Amino acid sequence: MRQLARLALSCQYAKMQLMVARLRQRLFGRIPLRTVLVVPFVIQIVVAAGLVWYLSYVNGRRAVDDVSGSLRNEIMYRIEEHLYAFLETPHHINEVNASLLSQGVLDAGDAAALERHFWEQVQIFDSVTSIYFGNPAGGMVGSGREGAAGTLYVTGTEGFVGGSFYKYAVDREGLHDELLVAVPDFDARSRPWYAAAVAEGDATWSDVYILVTGQDMAIAASRPVYDDQGTLIGVLSVDIFIAHLSEFLSTIQIGEHGESFIVERSGLLVASSTNEPPFTEPDEDGLRRRLYATESPAPVIRQAANFLIEEFGGYDGITDTQHLEFVTTGQRQLLQVSPVQDDYGVDWIVAVVVPESDFMARIMANNRFVTLLGVIALGISAALGAVTAQWITRPIARLNVSARALAGGEWTHVTSASWIDEIKELTDSFNHMAQQLQQTLGSLTAEIAERKQAEAALRESQERLELTLEGAGLGMWDWNVQTSAVVFNERWATMLGYALEEIAPHFTAWYNLVHPDEIAGVMVALNAHLEGRAPMYQIEHRMQAKSGEWRWILSSGRVLVRDEQGNPLRAAGIHQDVTERKQAEEALKESHRRLQMALVELEDAQEKMVRQERLAAVGQLAAGIAHDFNNVLVSIGLYTQMSLLSEELPTGIRERLDVVLEQTHRAADLVQQILDFSRQAVIQRQPVNLALLARDVVKLLDHTLPENIEVRLVVESGPYVIQADPTRIQQAIVNLAFNARDAMPGGGTLRISLSHAEGGTIECLNCGPVSGGQWVRLDVTDTGEGIPPEVLPHIVEPFFTTKAPLGSGLGLAQVYGILKQHDGHLAVESKLGAGTTFTLWFPVSAALHLDVADSEKPVVVSGAGETILVVEDDDLIRAALVEVLEMVGYRLLEASNGLEALAVCEQQGSEIALIISDWVMPAMGGLELVRELEQRASLAKVLMLTGHPLDAQTKEQAPPRVVGWAHKPLNLEDLAAAVACALRA
Repeated sequence: MRQLARLALSCQYAKMQLMVARLRQRLFGRIPLRTVLVVPFVIQIVVAAGLVWYLSYVNGRRAVDDVSGSLRNEIMYRIEEHLYAFLETPHHINEVNASLLSQGVLDAGDAAALERHFWEQVQIFDSVTSIYFGNPAGGMVGSGREGAAGTLYVTGTEGFVGGSFYKYAVDREGLHDELLVAVPDFDARSRPWYAAAVAEGDATWSDVYILVTGQDMAIAASRPVYDDQGTLIGVLSVDIFIAHLSEFLSTIQIGEHGESFIVERSGLLVASSTNEPPFTEPDEDGLRRRLYATESPAPVIRQAANFLIEEFGGYDGITDTQHLEFVTTGQRQLLQVSPVQDDYGVDWIVAVVVPESDFMARIMANNRFVTLLGVIALGISAALGAVTAQWITRPIARLNVSARALAGGEWTHVTSASWIDEIKELTDSFNHMAQQLQQTLGSLTAEIAERKQAEAALRESQERLELTLEGAGLGMWDWNVQTSAVVFNERWATMLGYALEEIAPHFTAWYNLVHPDEIAGVMVALNAHLEGRAPMYQIEHRMQAKSGEWRWILSSGRVLVRDEQGNPLRAAGIHQDVTERKQAEEALKESHRRLQMALVELEDAQEKMVRQERLAAVGQLAAGIAHDFNNVLVSIGLYTQMSLLSEELPTGIRERLDVVLEQTHRAADLVQQILDFSRQAVIQRQPVNLALLARDVVKLLDHTLPENIEVRLVVESGPYVIQADPTRIQQAIVNLAFNARDAMPGGGTLRISLSHAEGGTIECLNCGPVSGGQWVRLDVTDTGEGIPPEVLPHIVEPFFTTKAPLGSGLGLAQVYGILKQHDGHLAVESKLGAGTTFTLWFPVSAALHLDVADSEKPVVVSGAGETILVVEDDDLIRAALVEVLEMVGYRLLEASNGLEALAVCEQQGSEIALIISDWVMPAMGGLELVRELEQRASLAKVLMLTGHPLDAQTKEQAPPRVVGWAHKPLNLEDLAAAVACALRA
């Protein structure tokens, strides 16, 4: 096939030579063969040398563009990566410190702890100028360093509020040394970093500023800190040195004369690889000014800045990465710029500029060498051409005659006696060609037609493949494993946001785009297939798009060609963008996780709700029973006391009645416990010094508890005044002490301690977590047997006891009810064999103060015949009240409700001195009765009798006619004293 092609070419060449010869004869006449042989060779050498020189120059320029582009991309990537990490550091410090403050790990009110914490952080982060914190009171505390490598110092305000500001040098232990600066009337809230963070409501940056020392420039990152209720705790701020950026830029090698720099959108210079200060020397007023990039001492930076302003009309026009070039002082400069922005307000431009001459020097030297070689070759070829012309002339002439004959269609044999092998071989080949040409010309035509058809089919197949890949959104790669050259299709590049010409056709172009955290796993999968341990290569991994985001790619492929030893030679495969599917999977996982958390929280909430509703239902039932039981006890107690007043009562009967009265009091105590649990007991709140009350309870317990139990009282310094009913608080402590006694049958230690707590979270036994507030904490701790875990959830349920038949199950229920009546909380910690601690939390009010209360009991006073109207719907209670009051000297009238009482008042008129009325009655209750009496201008006073709890607001809203309150159950002395006081009111 090749011989046929050569024969055809030879024929065409012979025809062309013949035509040229005829044309030459017509135009110039005859030309010597020597000239024909020498001149074309000389011309060919000149053309070849020139072409080589030109191609070398063009390819060199193209290589320079490619290499410089890759270099600038790599440098730009390194600069942006370092810059983002540099800018992220202060915000990361603020985020960590904000989390510590919000969680209470760092106390926002402890200036000493904050100062120590910031001093330790400044030593860790060398790019940080200072770290500080300002609070809503105007106070500030912080630490920093003098310059990039200077000594450390601490700052703060007196009392951690606005006022005197100080700055101290510190020693190696962080202790204050020399006072460096003292400034009066300092208020952190007026500082720009504080105001900007509060106004923004989130993390933000300050403007770049020059340090007072003139050593460097810095920028401040600020962040507000809020508590769980959204209240501002303060503002954190971190200053960082800009000089770190210049130092980093100076370490990057950018050719021999290349430079890099960073500017703001305003054109002010931030940093450069020249390490020149980006600001001026002090002026006459001692002030320094920041330099614009167009004022840079470095000519390359200054010229690049002027070009960018001319090209874009300012830096605001640069919105994405740009590859540019400009000419200055006769040299071509290659420039790449890219914007750098973060979430907190930084908007800078990074520029990398490289002179083309840094890369073209070697290429120009090579071109000069090629030119020299061309000249030498030209001289040699001219000399050799003259010598060899004679050798070639004669055989060529004969071959020329034969070619003419062949061109004329004469298939004649050519003889040659030339001693030149090539000419002789050419003559033999010519003869052989002449013999074969006629035989194979027909088959050659047919084969050429078939080849054209095959090429057309191949082009059609390739077009279909490209359409299929394009329709499926697949990127294709074809990899020469031995040379690392890779051919990518257009879709491979566009799915990452690149144009195809922006991707170098090399293995490293793909390698550099793979996520650093995943490249190891990707290479393991790839090598497993290349080594024949896996049937194909397939893995999902992330690749960096041109925009900087990470896209998920499904990469698949296989080896197509291997050598005889099984080594891979060529592999091909596809890329598919699966980012949306991965994002959907992650969103589904996150949704599932949140659903699980919500279900767990819902179950906890349901369990607490059921428990609270159960306790509320039991409490409501118990309160109803207790209230009715109180009415029964009123009759029993009063009749028993009346009977005991009889002097003729036999001794046996009197003893039995004493037992009845004692059991009545015990029943009243049980009723009181039930009412305390249900939070329906009547309490009398007043300012109480809990420390004094605890001491009195400890004295009582010393005489009550067994001798083998040691009682200790621990009270931290400070006031412990709360608004409480002292009797109820004492009852709660005694109940817990008796429980501790039962838990220590062999003796032990009972510890009662008082302390203050502010903020934090309380784990209430029934309410769950309670955050914030100021509390007085009372702990009752024993060294007993502990409470089993399965018992803990039920310990405050009424009538639940593990000490049956000795216990009633109301002790802890009463404690829980008393706490709830005082807006407090109950917590418990217990471990089997290691004791139990009950914690009572009482809210604190700074406005409380102690008053001296009158502790004298009312004196029983007999009546003087005054007329009293008793209004009570319970017949037995009404009858008992009437008999008791008649016995002590009063004249009694009675009514079963308010309507009957009004009728009695109409009849008796002004004779009624006092009305004793129940608060809750059918038809008309006590409050409606008093209001009706005021409308009728009655002069009778009213003493309210109730078994229901009444708060202070209800009593204050009662009409002035209500001169007193008496609470069921009543004994004889209390009833007589209440009536006497009401009559005197």
